[in-house]
Amino acid sequence: LIVDEPAMKVISAAVGMYDIMERQISIVESLEKKRAPFKDMAAIYILAPTKESIHKMLEDYSDKSKILYGKAVFLYFLGPIPNQLIA
Repeated sequence: LIVDEPAMKVISAAVGMYDIMERQISIVESLEKKRAPFKDMAAIYILAPTKESIHKMLEDYSDKSKILYGKAVFLYFLGPIPNQLIA
């Protein structure tokens, strides 16, 4: 599970780490920090719909030789994505 700072606040207010781990999510990582690769694991992103968060997520897949996660990607946003960011 990869989250940005706003998403971490929402998740922390809603559920505990035990609840997350019980759903077989083995690690929660900050989008803003350097992360280790887990190429055999799917990625679940929960992000605020901001230019910065979307850009950081896209950076995870910009260099095919440095992709951090497996082929499956699940992307969730805390709200609607502004039209100017969909292009």
